[in-house]
Amino acid sequence: LAIAFTLHENARVCHDPLADLINRGLNYDNGLLIVNDGSKALRKAPKNVLGHHVLVQRCHVHKMRNILDYLL
Repeated sequence: LAIAFTLHENARVCHDPLADLINRGLNYDNGLLIVNDGSKALRKAPKNVLGHHVLVQRCHVHKMRNILDYLL
């Protein structure tokens, strides 16, 4: 399952598609892992919608790119 958002995400924009997936029957009883690019909204929305059933992980590729861009 992948959901893509624009570069300027906000918590509401991220919240609505997740809530829609829940309303359409997404089963997350065994938990859900969300990998994101580090956006605060993309970290906040899943916690608000799914509570303790979700783990949010920062994408290592995005993190490495950000570090290299900063250093180079």
